[in-house]
Amino acid sequence: MQICLMDETGATDGALSVLAARWGLEHDEDNPMALVLTPLHLELRKRAAPTRGGSFVHVVGGGRAVG
Repeated sequence: MQICLMDETGATDGALSVLAARWGLEHDEDNPMALVLTPLHLELRKRAAPTRGGSFVHVVGGGRAVG
């Protein structure tokens, strides 16, 4: 599957690359959807509307939060 991969953590440890490889994801700069690793969570974001925030799952609490 191809999706835009974005790392907003500022870290250089390659954590997003490891997840992408594990899940069989390939980076596609032109994809309208992005999988974004933030300092707090992993979220799915529509790139055409970044101000609307992304969707993520709060695994610990089991609920779904939409930003």
